[in-house]
Order: sequence, then structure tokens, then C-alpha cells
Amino acid sequence: MRSPFERAGAAISNFVGLEDVPSRRPRHLRWLPIPLLLLALLGFVMQVSGHDGEFLSATAGLFTLILMGLGPLREATRREPLDERETLLRMRATLVGAKCVTFLAIAGTFAFGYSEELGSWKPMTWWDWAVISYTLMTVYGTVPILHASWMTRPLAEND
Repeated sequence: MRSPFERAGAAISNFVGLEDVPSRRPRHLRWLPIPLLLLALLGFVMQVSGHDGEFLSATAGLFTLILMGLGPLREATRREPLDERETLLRMRATLVGAKCVTFLAIAGTFAFGYSEELGSWKPMTWWDWAVISYTLMTVYGTVPILHASWMTRPLAEND
């Protein structure tokens, strides 16, 4: 049974002359997440050095959320469920992203705990914690996209 949105999309596509509304093809984004990671890192470095890096980190986090919907890791739907290969790819890529965020969180906790003895920076304001959150969100969103994009070959246009 089709939902009202699917019926409306089919009616519009029939009116325009298309057979059916084409499904979203996963895209391989091999290079686009790298500038977002660098932007988040730059925002973090600016915040640590005493400048305002919130805007850069928040922008990287926002574009990461958009990029997650466009990348190779598509969501399962009733109409198009994931097959075993896609499920495994999604699971592995998400695990790699979670490992990276966990490592950064543990390293940051150690560094913040020993910042008095080391004489290093530690987050003191709400904005400092926001930049850390945006940076971790960017890492968690872009690393799985990069992993999935580089572990698979792009499909040809006619496939």
C-alpha cells in the first residue's frame, strides 16, 4: 500500500511524463567531507588560541548534517530496504566513525583532566564546549561517509 506522498509523487510524475519518481541514488563523496573536517578543526584551533571559532565549527556541523543525507549511506525504507552488502557497509562505516569520536573524547578527557599540570588549554565557557561538540559531530558525520565512499567503487551512470 502506497502512502499519500508516494501517490502524490506518482501522480505528479505521470502528469509531467515520467514513468515513476526516480529513487535517490547514493553518491560517492570522496573529497567533499575533507574540507568540512578541516573547517571544524580550524574552528577548534581558533577557539583554543583565544579567537572565536564557533561560527566555523557550527557551519561545518550544519553542512555535515546535510551531507549525511546525500552520501553513500542511504537509509532503509519500506519501498527500498537495504540488502546485506549495504547493511554491512553502513554498519562498518558507522563503527569507524564511532571509534574516531570515542578516541577523540578519551584523549580530550585526559587532556582536560591534566591541563593544570600540562599547562594547556581547557574548556571554560559554554562556547568552548559548543565548539568541541560541533567538532565531534562533524567527525562522527564525515568519517563514515569517507569510509563508505573509499571502500566501494562508484557505479557507472548506466548501472
